Amino acid sequence: MKKLFIFVIFSSVIFLFSCSKNKMGVPADLSHIENLVVSGEWAVVTIPYAAFRAEPVIQSKILAHSRRGDIYPVIGKFLQKFEDNSQQVWYKFEEGWLLESELSIFSNKLQAEYASSQF
Repeated sequence: MKKLFIFVIFSSVIFLFSCSKNKMGVPADLSHIENLVVSGEWAVVTIPYAAFRAEPVIQSKILAHSRRGDIYPVIGKFLQKFEDNSQQVWYKFEEGWLLESELSIFSNKLQAEYASSQF
């Protein structure tokens, strides 16, 4: 009988404390989750000075400039082929076009930010 009484008291105490309205949870910081999402490519400028072009051609008008370590989301790509079977890849950004040789491409923003910090 004594064991049953102790069990009932113990069970009641657990039941009362487990049903309280003041649940203490651990807050989660999800502010940087978008940096890990693979939703597109990100580019880091690798040369000291890069010029955004209006078209994916070296002779086209310069629209803006960028410096080493700047990070941009990639909007599009263009493969330019030449008669001697060589080719160049151009990347499109909001600011204009840059050559692949001027950039490093990453699959998420967090990787691009880390690479940028190394310059």
